[in-house]
Amino acid sequence: MNIVLKSYFDSDFIRIRDFLSHSMKSDDSGDNTPVFPPWNWWIDRWNFTPLVSTSMHGTSHETWASRIGIWERISSGANRGEIVGLVLSEGEG
Repeated sequence: MNIVLKSYFDSDFIRIRDFLSHSMKSDDSGDNTPVFPPWNWWIDRWNFTPLVSTSMHGTSHETWASRIGIWERISSGANRGEIVGLVLSEGEG
């Protein structure tokens, strides 16, 4: 197993959303209330960042995308690996 850092492409947007969704957990109350670790982004934050946050910060989409890092687990023979970690940006300078 190898873990590699790759650049973000727009085709990764849904994969990142799914990773964030799967990384949340339920609380212990039994009603499946989602609980996010303090370092995790909420899905709505990820959804609005490419447009709203980059506009607020005056950052181009290309600059925003260049500040995102995706760590993937690469299995032998696989073109695309499973996301195991991220560095995300809201477009701030």
